[in-house]
Amino acid sequence: MLSESGREGSRMPPNATKSLLAFALLAGLAAACGGGREQVIAPPPTPLQDVLMWTVDARGEQATHWIRGNRQGGRLVASRPGIVLALPGGLYKIETREVELPTCDCAAWDEAEQEGECPVVEDGAAVATLAAVRVLDGEEIPITAPPEEAADGGGSYGELESKASVVASMGPYLFVRIDTRVMACGAAHDSWTAEFSVFDLVDGRTVELLSQEERLRVLGREQAAAFKLFEGDNLADAARPDDLELTMIAPVIVPGFGLGLRYQFSAGSSFAASDGTWGGYTRSVEVPAAELPAAIVPFAAIPEALYAFPVPGEGLAIGGFAPVTATQVELAALEQFFTTWPEEADADNPANAVNP
Repeated sequence: MLSESGREGSRMPPNATKSLLAFALLAGLAAACGGGREQVIAPPPTPLQDVLMWTVDARGEQATHWIRGNRQGGRLVASRPGIVLALPGGLYKIETREVELPTCDCAAWDEAEQEGECPVVEDGAAVATLAAVRVLDGEEIPITAPPEEAADGGGSYGELESKASVVASMGPYLFVRIDTRVMACGAAHDSWTAEFSVFDLVDGRTVELLSQEERLRVLGREQAAAFKLFEGDNLADAARPDDLELTMIAPVIVPGFGLGLRYQFSAGSSFAASDGTWGGYTRSVEVPAAELPAAIVPFAAIPEALYAFPVPGEGLAIGGFAPVTATQVELAALEQFFTTWPEEADADNPANAVNP
């Protein structure tokens, strides 16, 4: 019968059924692997990296943050006040040293009608200098010296104030600024000056960041841009670009974008027109650098641990960063250094002691 012969014709041997199932499985696997759609394979995570990043807040207070992470993210291990730098030669803390200097007893000098040398007031002024202290063994590297205004034993200054600070860092380079204010006996007003230098912590000396060729390019390019910013400023004494002085260089670190430089140029002015940016009798502007000096290019790369790590706090500006390339002994010292700072602060100022 047709119906029976049809059912007979529809039967397949058991071996044929197994073959079809195998073919179906192979076809499905082929479709999954190469059926017109590429398979996405997640890259393996990069190794964890330790980085020290220091920041400064709106009040000028500095703090260092120990971060551990990679491109996928990171975590804050610890923070402590001040600047701590990671360099191949070790871990260094930037410390302030107060130096007592003599000043002039203006009242006594006036009584003597300013004849002869001014009577000296011993320890009349306290000025702040900077030093770098290696965490592991306490080796100290002086960074700045007291101002030259006091080199003659007090001179004719009744008041003297000076403060040195690190405004930024890149690798071994510290960008240092010194602000000094003096009040001469009988003067109508005080006067202040500012100085800038770059200190190489590895070599232990002040260096020129720009080569001669780089400086010439900056003076022919960024100086011209700065002069344009002074256009219309009748309080600045600048008739041509050469009237401007390159007074400061500082890195600019922007999370998510990278690192650049800014150049500060200053023009002369009257004392009353000083804008307070630099020393007295000056007005200043800043312009971005068109290129990085060759000396800092090796230290400009953003560490892997900072790619996906936000700045640890609102209103903080990044002053500098460096990957930690330390031995196990130095890492242990770093951990102790970050975990014992409250006790250090209590020892320096017992009034700040906290009861356990």
